[in-house]
Amino acid sequence: MSTLCRKRLPNSTNSRYKACLVVCGDQQNPIFDKDNTFAPVIDWPSVRLLLNLSLQHNLKTTSINLKNAFVQSDLPEPVYVNMPHGYGGHSDKVLEITTSLYGDCRVPQLWYNFLNNKLHQLGFTADKEDPCMFCRKNCIIVTYVDDTIICGTTQDEIDNVLSGLSTLKLDYDNLGDLAAYLGVEITHHDDGSMEL
Repeated sequence: MSTLCRKRLPNSTNSRYKACLVVCGDQQNPIFDKDNTFAPVIDWPSVRLLLNLSLQHNLKTTSINLKNAFVQSDLPEPVYVNMPHGYGGHSDKVLEITTSLYGDCRVPQLWYNFLNNKLHQLGFTADKEDPCMFCRKNCIIVTYVDDTIICGTTQDEIDNVLSGLSTLKLDYDNLGDLAAYLGVEITHHDDGSMEL
């Protein structure tokens, strides 16, 4: 199945249109372990803690969006799906999928494990209390699926992380200084304060 969607900015205007090939997870073969699909997401107290630390210690913050998050990890075994509607009369054929696709009930966990592994290669360790907060000396990353904040002591530290992500072939959109996160606008004031 394919789907079309709009990506929106925090002010609800359209930023771009997107088309995706998705699988129908509700129609997956029950042989897959559907109970083993949990993937953590960042808790808001952790985001507030990071923002508070950035204010107290004058840390630099950058926002990025990891591209095609759910389609980057490999599947543990191939999945076969029917051809999408309108695909040139090949209704008797199936597609063999070897990398994750939207809709597969295991993909959130596969993506988290993939991202955790990549960040570990860059020297980050997942926090024990909030596994979507990754720390290393002079830098903290928080992530909610693909929406990511990088907080570092210097801009060079953040640039080093961005360079490492590129080296590991993780594509991202650099959204620049943190102005919004998960639909919440963040305003920086001249006196050094921040408003959510």
